[in-house]
Amino acid sequence: MKKRRIFCLVLLLALICMVSLLSVDAASVTLKLGNKEAENQHSSIALKKFAELVEEKTNGEIKIDLFFQEALGNPNTQLENTIQGVQDFYVVGYYVLEKYVKDFGVTELLHFFKNREHFQKFLLSDLVAEMEKELLEKTGLRVISVARNWWMGPYRYIAAKKPILTLEDVKGLRLRAPDSKMMIRIWEGLGANITIIPWSEAYLALSQGMVEAVTGAIVGLLSMKFYEVAPHVTRTDEKFQQNVILMNNAKFESLTKVQQQAIYEAEEEAGEYNTKLLYGILDKELKEMESKGAIFYETDLAPWQAQARKVLLEMEAEGEITKGLMDKVNSLYP
Repeated sequence: MKKRRIFCLVLLLALICMVSLLSVDAASVTLKLGNKEAENQHSSIALKKFAELVEEKTNGEIKIDLFFQEALGNPNTQLENTIQGVQDFYVVGYYVLEKYVKDFGVTELLHFFKNREHFQKFLLSDLVAEMEKELLEKTGLRVISVARNWWMGPYRYIAAKKPILTLEDVKGLRLRAPDSKMMIRIWEGLGANITIIPWSEAYLALSQGMVEAVTGAIVGLLSMKFYEVAPHVTRTDEKFQQNVILMNNAKFESLTKVQQQAIYEAEEEAGEYNTKLLYGILDKELKEMESKGAIFYETDLAPWQAQARKVLLEMEAEGEITKGLMDKVNSLYP
């Protein structure tokens, strides 16, 4: 009888140890995150900070593997990967979401938002909260970047093989653009001939003459080296930009409440770091590019804005922009 009790006690201890080990395994998880930017770009550096903070705040329970510069595929591929749970996070501009929720396209309305503060108020508004709710219901994509501080920019440019200073210069220009209906329509309304090319292939397209120009956020121009093949860089300020961190909601819901909160806290801290990096490196990057042959221009954008406004009103009349949405967004401007 005594031997039997000892055997049962040993068995019980073994079972407790096994359950304990399984619990540790279940609590430990490695998540996969992809983006489209180069590894040395400021937002990618901030994502490394995000991964570090998540691991730190979860006591090593969650690790994040990072894949930069479309290593996991183009935007459409990575979006579908995240929806299906093949990858857990995707970090990209808001423009990609218009394919699922039409009104997200308003983030891509060129020459529409008055300034950065106007764009920020919009992102924090009930309008966007409703869009995110619809996105979650339709796709299972959860927006993690709720602090809205993952700024790109701080302003936009067009880099071209020749100077682009007037609307006449835009007419017939072979311009690379992302797969965004809003951006394409407006640039075409300004006179450009658009070719849709993945960001990671834009340099090759410029060097081979497939396109003559590319637009983007000024911080990041150095890492992409567009100035080597398109040295004429004009400030355009056609839109304001933030990255959005998307996460597969099923994966998010599988985490504990403490782990979920850690992700939100890490996102906010890393987002602040992202924006500090953005402004901290701007002057240095501009000087370095200028020393390597980049030529920078500023021009009167009033004619561009006036023409873009005509296109926006046409799009609203045709139903491509939800009627009244632009007025609601404009009402957020103080």
